[in-house]
Amino acid sequence: MRATIQETPAHRLDVSLKRGAYGTHLMLITFVPTARNPEEQVKFQTTLSDTELRNFEKVLSAAVASATI
Repeated sequence: MRATIQETPAHRLDVSLKRGAYGTHLMLITFVPTARNPEEQVKFQTTLSDTELRNFEKVLSAAVASATI
């Protein structure tokens, strides 16, 4: 699963989640179309266990719940 989190004319931030044999692989990927050599760059990646993924979900859910939309 991959989704764009934030996008402006100057940059794009995507998140990618892929289930694997050892957990869920999380990547934060940036793209700057105005760069000298525009290309996607992985800025952060890790593999999360099921427990870590649930904890991450709790943090994101709490942030969304407290946001004023």
